[in-house]
Amino acid sequence: MKKLCSFICLALISAAGYSQSCSILSKANTITPDKLCSPVNASWNVSYTGVNDGGTPVEILYDWDDGNNQTVAAVNVGPGIFEATQSHTYTSIGNVCNYHPRATLIVNGVICSSSTQEQIVTVWDDDNHNGGHMHINPTVYPICVGNGDNVRFQDLTQFNCVPPQENDVPNLFTRWVQWIYGTDITMTGIPVTVNGTPRVFPYSAPVITLPGPVTGSGVWSDIINVANDKLVGQYFQVTLRNWNYCNPYDDPNIPGPPADPVNGDHPPITTTAIILIVPYPDATITPVGNLCLHDSPVSLSAHDPGGVWSGPGVTGNMFDPSAAGVGTHTIGYSITTGSGCTDSDQTTITVFPAPDATITPVGNLCINDPSVILTANDPGGIWSGDGVVGNTFSPAAAGTGDHIITYNITGINGCSSSDQITIKVDSSPDATINPVGNMCVNNPVISLTAHDPGGTWAGPGVTGDTFDPAVAGAGTHIITYTITNGSCSSSDQITIVVAPKPDATITPVTNLCINNSNVNLVAHDAGGTWSGPGVTGSVFNPFVAGIGSHVINYKITNISGCSDSDKITITVLPAPDARISHVDTLCINNPSVLLVAVDSGGIWSGAVSNNIFNPAVQGVGDHIIKYTITNINGCSDSDQITVTVMPVPAVTITRAGSFLINSPPVTLIALPAGGIFTGAGITGSVFTPSAAGLGTHVIKYQTIPDRFGCSGSDTIHIQVIMPPLPLASFEPDTVGCSPLKVQFINNSINSDSYLWDFGDKVYSTDKAPVHIYYIPGNYIVSLTASNLSGQSVHTHIITVYQNPTALFNVYPVEVTNISQIVVTTNFSYYNDSQLWRFGDGTTSTDESPWHKYEAEGSYNITLIVKTKDGCVDSADFTSPVHVKYETGKIRFPNAFAWNREGPNGGYWHDGSIDDGIFRPHFENVIEYKLQIFNRWGVLIYESTDLYKGWDGYFGNGYLALEGVYVWKVTGRFIDGKYFNEVGDVTFLH
Repeated sequence: MKKLCSFICLALISAAGYSQSCSILSKANTITPDKLCSPVNASWNVSYTGVNDGGTPVEILYDWDDGNNQTVAAVNVGPGIFEATQSHTYTSIGNVCNYHPRATLIVNGVICSSSTQEQIVTVWDDDNHNGGHMHINPTVYPICVGNGDNVRFQDLTQFNCVPPQENDVPNLFTRWVQWIYGTDITMTGIPVTVNGTPRVFPYSAPVITLPGPVTGSGVWSDIINVANDKLVGQYFQVTLRNWNYCNPYDDPNIPGPPADPVNGDHPPITTTAIILIVPYPDATITPVGNLCLHDSPVSLSAHDPGGVWSGPGVTGNMFDPSAAGVGTHTIGYSITTGSGCTDSDQTTITVFPAPDATITPVGNLCINDPSVILTANDPGGIWSGDGVVGNTFSPAAAGTGDHIITYNITGINGCSSSDQITIKVDSSPDATINPVGNMCVNNPVISLTAHDPGGTWAGPGVTGDTFDPAVAGAGTHIITYTITNGSCSSSDQITIVVAPKPDATITPVTNLCINNSNVNLVAHDAGGTWSGPGVTGSVFNPFVAGIGSHVINYKITNISGCSDSDKITITVLPAPDARISHVDTLCINNPSVLLVAVDSGGIWSGAVSNNIFNPAVQGVGDHIIKYTITNINGCSDSDQITVTVMPVPAVTITRAGSFLINSPPVTLIALPAGGIFTGAGITGSVFTPSAAGLGTHVIKYQTIPDRFGCSGSDTIHIQVIMPPLPLASFEPDTVGCSPLKVQFINNSINSDSYLWDFGDKVYSTDKAPVHIYYIPGNYIVSLTASNLSGQSVHTHIITVYQNPTALFNVYPVEVTNISQIVVTTNFSYYNDSQLWRFGDGTTSTDESPWHKYEAEGSYNITLIVKTKDGCVDSADFTSPVHVKYETGKIRFPNAFAWNREGPNGGYWHDGSIDDGIFRPHFENVIEYKLQIFNRWGVLIYESTDLYKGWDGYFGNGYLALEGVYVWKVTGRFIDGKYFNEVGDVTFLH
């Protein structure tokens, strides 16, 4: 039961002197039900803190979630603190077992919706209320008339308020059930026997106790045997009685056993079920006559609809003769009622074959085709239609057009069939071609014609109805014409001779410069005549033709009289002058040289950049320089020269880098040796930083000129600086759970020493220390980095969260009953959530859950707790839970003797040896009932106490006769299994 609910609102209020509002600081409530069972009286105290009432009325609205609301004045018990206490009684209403009452603050008549507080009140009752439902499975047990059966019913009652919403007290307390047989009977004769024994009805079985915790009943009735002589509609009723925590059979608040052993300390609730004799259905089929193979499907019917049809050609309740095929077919029908009673019937349907009138197809015919013989799959029928005489069809008699031909045939069983085809008769066309004379290959395209237009032309050079001699090519070509009218066609052929023509196509000649060589002129077919400026025979000389554009002609005629000609234009262009001016030998460190040619504007190539030759870039050696110039007409000229570059000594200065102002002098080194260093701070080859001063200094080294007059030099830069200030930096800025181990990473630069302050009065001078925080809180960590120029400080915050502690208890750790549950108690602290692992694959997030194991074994229970900050702790229970469902046994002696002292009640105790008491020898028995019957089946003794046997007396102290007696024992072992045994015992005097 939730006893307290409080939280801090995000909206805070101002000083109390301002006007009233719905802002509050916190709220709390405590609800106390007086008991679990209806009627339940709940007393609810509700309070609000930080109420800004502004001197106006403050009230609390109680909504009890059962249709009742109350608004009461709140009492001011302190500055801004108002509270009220109200009581309400809950009774059973429908199937509601959990009520969610709500309390809401009202300030000056305004309902503060964000102030609502809620609780849960659980109200239990008997199992016909508050979600409970008495149920016997099945409610009706049908038996088909003429049959007998052994019947058992099962108690599947749904307990009220299961599953619970309030998990503190689940409804798992002890319950009681009882079967009563024959509470209403219409069966004749001996209605039934119970466990093989005739009874006087109604017959009450013992009250069965289900010790808590228990989640369900599932108790079976005794075996009820019904003979096969009962009539339709007769029934036998059983009644199930039920007691629970709210109407207990044995009330723990009333001393001793129930004064009324039949109804207990409180009346039970009941429900009933019956065994009912039900009729069989009638499956008689309505007959169906003979059918032809091609008849339409017929609907099948029987006396009682709703059954299942079967057999060839059957789909649902339809019979399709074409699907079944020719022959006599057995059709079955079976129907089963909802009570499981079944009847079936059969009938036969004969399907006769139908003749096959399928006509053999006839293609399209010409009107002048001969007559055709008509045929069908089965002969002997009657043909009809245009042009039909008997079984022949004449195209000439029918005439052109489409003609429908019909065939009808009837078989010996009266089944008939028919078919139709359509025969098309077409007229014949005339394909005669009009003649065409011989042609040259370069003649124009001509049109082809025939007597009847509309046909198809084919052959070389043919496109549609035209002939192209150029496409056909030289040679003799057969041209074909075909025309079709429906199924009739005609064709014709002619021959066209195409003579070849010569090809005068001239191979093109590009533009020529006047200084180009002579060009040979070429055409596709040789042997023709060339003409034009600069032409001699088939050679063109550009120098003779001169600058300008010249037309060159070519003409040729073959032996067939076909001729061809072509012409081209050849352009002769002027050429430029590319001669280069001479350049003397250079040193590699000489300045660049400008190159010059007679005609400028050309392209320089080789060891040159544009028209500049840079000896330093090209390097030592002989360098070929080319010059090519092309004028605007595309004519070119070129020239080349060789320029020699002599080397200079290669100078290499060893780099010195940067120096602090107080660094010692350093000797500079350069190659080749013997040169001269110059610059600030230089004395000979020594550089002194303090003499040079702060800044960047350029130092030069120059070699002595060689015999070619070439010398080399190089420079380096030396920077003289002050030591830089340090910069402190480290990682991480982190959070974690206690104890939190932090490895600090020092990212400081320019530092010579370090001082760490971890914020918990612990210090370190290590460069990258490791520190452990044990106490939760926020710690400011600072790092001081130092060098000769000064100090730098950097800080981060380390947040250490509280770690939870997992602690719990489990009871019991030895489980022997399948109905027994294991209860956990959570003693953990600092946690906000928890996860239980029960060792059988199941988990729970409840605070203190209970658990039921479904199989034997040893199970380790683990609790994992977690804070809102993600800190985790776990614990395993000190010992596993051992689940072993103990099996029980019970047995009895086959004889005992009279004690010769008189009745003693049959009481005995463990370890006693007494042959004068008929008693059980047992292990793990939790329910028990012993009955003794004489030879006539009369019950003479009964006991439900394992330690109270039979001493041989019955009634009011009458000694039983010596002889054989029948005993019967029923009950349940610790593992939940029921036993029902019968035997005999000899009583000796």
